[in-house]
Amino acid sequence: MGMMVGANGAVIRTADPYGAKKNSGVSAVRKTTNKKKKYKKLNYNYRDVSGRIIRAKTSVSARQVVTHARTMVAMLRRRYGCGEYNDRDLEIAIVHAEKMVRIAKKKLKNLKSEELARRTSEAEKLEEEREEENTSEMEETQSDSGEMSEEKLRELIRRMEKELQELMAENSLDELTDECLSSGGTMSEEELKQVKKKHRCDEMRQIVEADMKYLKAMFQRMMQEQQETTNAAILEISSAVATNTPAGVSLAAAAPAAAEGSTVDASV
Repeated sequence: MGMMVGANGAVIRTADPYGAKKNSGVSAVRKTTNKKKKYKKLNYNYRDVSGRIIRAKTSVSARQVVTHARTMVAMLRRRYGCGEYNDRDLEIAIVHAEKMVRIAKKKLKNLKSEELARRTSEAEKLEEEREEENTSEMEETQSDSGEMSEEKLRELIRRMEKELQELMAENSLDELTDECLSSGGTMSEEELKQVKKKHRCDEMRQIVEADMKYLKAMFQRMMQEQQETTNAAILEISSAVATNTPAGVSLAAAAPAAAEGSTVDASV
């Protein structure tokens, strides 16, 4: 607000020439602050896929987890850049979800190797039992070769061929064969138990590491957002104070002149 001092000491108040500027300045800052967009909540549950990975006990269930994890990544990627969600939140979630895909695939591979080792071990036990049976049968055949008819011999051959086919089916190997058997073929029950324990520990370590990095990234993002909000508030207060400063200085300068009874325009 402006002020003039007359010769008789009367004070005449005039309109504050800074009023319009002050109000417009604060309004501009507030308008800028209010422009901050409100995003939809992402609702990404970082424990969803990791929990499924931990609960998977067979290669079939692990394969389903891999599919679910890939679907989650695809969904997050579709949302990225659409403008409805915070892209930084999506970036953090996508990194975590992709790690879950890799861990799920790792568990699938581990379970397949464990199942293969177990099938191989069981098949070898069955083969040993069959070899013992066949040995006794062959001994009987050799002792009674003169008495065995052609029909009995063919029946024995057919039975052995059938057993061989069943054994080959049970021992059908995939790409994990070399990895599973490279250390010495079949595993004992104790060795298989140790391998499974190592696999579970390794999978859990990777899950915990991924979850920890996700939470750290989200924490840093929230701290950054709080800092930005604080900075915006400080800027608003500083702008409001700055618009009032010239009027205060002019009034202080006008005080000595008022005592002399001269005319002073405090609006300058």
